[in-house]
Amino acid sequence: MMRILCLLAVVALASVVRLDGLGRPGTYAADEGYYARDACWYVHHSRSLCGISAEQTPEHPPLGKWLIGLGIRVFGFTPRGWRMASAIAGIATVAVLFALAWELLASTAAATLAAGLLAVEPLSVVQSRLATLDVFVTFFSVAAVWCFVRDRSTGDARLLAPWRVATGLCAGAAVASKWSGVLALALVIGLSLVAGRRRLRAEVAPILVCLVVVPVVVYCLTYAGRLPGHVLALPWAHGSYPRALLHRTRMMWDSQTGRFGISAYQSRPWTWPLLQRPALHYASVSGGRIREILGIGSPLIWWSGFIAAVAACVHALRWRDWDGPALVVGAAVAVSYLPWLFLAGGRSFVFIYYMTPVVPFLCLAIGWGVAQLHGRLRLVGPALAVASVLLLVFWWPVLTAEPVSFEAWRERVVFHGCRSDRQPPRLPSGDERAWVRLLRGAPPSGWCWV
Repeated sequence: MMRILCLLAVVALASVVRLDGLGRPGTYAADEGYYARDACWYVHHSRSLCGISAEQTPEHPPLGKWLIGLGIRVFGFTPRGWRMASAIAGIATVAVLFALAWELLASTAAATLAAGLLAVEPLSVVQSRLATLDVFVTFFSVAAVWCFVRDRSTGDARLLAPWRVATGLCAGAAVASKWSGVLALALVIGLSLVAGRRRLRAEVAPILVCLVVVPVVVYCLTYAGRLPGHVLALPWAHGSYPRALLHRTRMMWDSQTGRFGISAYQSRPWTWPLLQRPALHYASVSGGRIREILGIGSPLIWWSGFIAAVAACVHALRWRDWDGPALVVGAAVAVSYLPWLFLAGGRSFVFIYYMTPVVPFLCLAIGWGVAQLHGRLRLVGPALAVASVLLLVFWWPVLTAEPVSFEAWRERVVFHGCRSDRQPPRLPSGDERAWVRLLRGAPPSGWCWV
């Protein structure tokens, strides 16, 4: 009963901070102008309603846009409608992280701490309140790891063990939301190989079927209705569905690896944990007050989470604990973050919000780390939770586009003197696009939050 009450409490907390004022701002924020319109086009196919006559973001897979479209279908083509699917995904991620932490750590306190921290983590809150794709990658990534842990706990050795199939379904859905979801697929495949190392020959077939074939099928099915062609035609024939999918994949690859523009808010992956360059999703000045949505992480959670993740990796390596929770915790953080240090080598157009799928595993690492403490040291967990809630309350206006005075804005955006030439000398009334020029130009060096 206590476990259910704790789960309901963290889900309620996550719901409040993700649904309150979800329709604010009443216009597109960040890349919503692309994804919301595409999602509208998916479900309504109306130029007059959606404002487009063709998909604007073919460089990304369809599933995330299908989910945004489902929210539009139910709640209408309004800011609240196109953000609703993201909010639900963010809330569901908190619930699934609770289940994962409890399954892994067998501790209601640790599960409540991990899920509670995710519920109030600023970047997770922001991305759950925008109609963009990373929040869906995050949900399916956490769900895939949870299904993997459930599968290992059942010991089901069948070829199509239900929880292993579910792992493949979730990992495939992560990739079908955005290609960065391939890191979740790599994570569960790697963990499966380590977990089945003693009988690897017997494990190869289930892994191939459930964690390779199933994700590929899920990925391909999400393109249904989005590509022309006949399914029953020969794959290499003109007008066949497989040929159209292959052409789309080649175009996506070229888009993801080609030349990119420059944004003042792009940042190198090694700077993300340092919080050097948060991403500006929306800013306006009206009536002498500032409205802003700043994609920024919590230093309390991020830094504590990385320390705990390193400790988990050291624990797993030192004690050769290949079947314990430390390996899952350490590997989840490492595989979801470290590859970006290399993937972004030839691509400058990357942003701090790519950390969104890493954040739940940082919270999980904190839950694991606090569970290793004894006596009064365990008070670190509640203290961190309280401090995280207070930080969210303090930052709330600049995370959710609540209007604040210029002085209040400067108190919250600590590193604000780095682009003084780009800030208006005063706050003109009625100028909703006063800071649109902030998006232009090369990113400044060092810490800069404007």
